[in-house]
This record gives sequence, C-alpha cells and structure tokens, in this order.
Amino acid sequence: MLANKKNHFKIVRTMFKNYFKTAWRSILKNKTTSIINIAGLSVGISAAMLILLWVQNEINFDNYHPDSDKIYRLTTSLKHYNWIWETTPLLLADAAKKDIPEIMTVARLNTSN
Repeated sequence: MLANKKNHFKIVRTMFKNYFKTAWRSILKNKTTSIINIAGLSVGISAAMLILLWVQNEINFDNYHPDSDKIYRLTTSLKHYNWIWETTPLLLADAAKKDIPEIMTVARLNTSN
C-alpha cells in the first residue's frame, strides 16, 4: 500500500509539473493577452478584498461593546434628494431620551474642528 501511495504522489507531481510547463509556455506565447488577463485578475481580487473588508467593517460596527445589541446610531434621511447623513439635529438626543423611555443613555459626537 505504501508503494502505491508513493507512485500516486509521483504521478500527481508529474501532472502538476506538466500543467505549469504548459501554462508557462502559453504565457510566453501570448504575452499581451496574458498580461491583460493577469492584470484583470489582480484588479478583480483586489476589489473583492476591499469590498470584503468594507462589508466586514459595516457588519461589525460597535460589536466590541458588551451590550452591542442595545446600541443604535441615528441618521438623517432626506428622501427628496435621496441622501442619508451621518448627523442629526443637536437637540434630537435630549428629545429622544425624554420621549422614549427605553433609552438609557445618549451620546453626541461633534466632528467639527
């Protein structure tokens, strides 16, 4: 059985060696097409990785807090212009805390310098 496994790995190694030889010859024969294909593959993989990182960041927003399921972020939506702003009016936090009894604490951030 051990001799059979050795023979199998030798065949697989030879097969992959042949595949790489064939691919290398094809790349050298069709240089322009190969460069375009490799560049397109590189751009596609890079874009996919950046999109994955962005989606992961959006999904894990504030997950490091112990009660992350109780944290909410308010935004302003202007439906006429189809805009969503990451800001709210200044007095909204006090009004929301007063009118909604489920709110335990509020925090306001000021991003201006």
